[in-house]
Amino acid sequence: NLLWFLHPSPAFGAASNIPWESQRRMMASEGQVPPREFAGAGGDPDEQNQEPPLWLLAFGPFSVLAGAILFSARNDIVGMFGDEWAMRNGGWPCPLCLRVNKAAQEACDGCQSKRPDEGDWEG
Repeated sequence: NLLWFLHPSPAFGAASNIPWESQRRMMASEGQVPPREFAGAGGDPDEQNQEPPLWLLAFGPFSVLAGAILFSARNDIVGMFGDEWAMRNGGWPCPLCLRVNKAAQEACDGCQSKRPDEGDWEG
């Protein structure tokens, strides 16, 4: 029978048609089931059922937004650190396409223009 949970069980006796929570309390008072205690940090049993703090409700959407922004900008951030590392090691920016090239290269990887001489830098 698929609806076995709707039929009273002889193990529960006359208490089988009482709703589950009141049945649990009755059985706990008889010593059959340990009482269920949900106390908050202060010992108040109703503390668990209170609504979450307002700062948590405000912080959640902002943390999701910040995570989405960082996820979408991750390649730009990595590229920025790579360009900074190349410039510190003698790299040079191409004046035409603004790509940062390694110090040993004589032509740009992006546009194939030649490396400018030291006196040709603008700025």
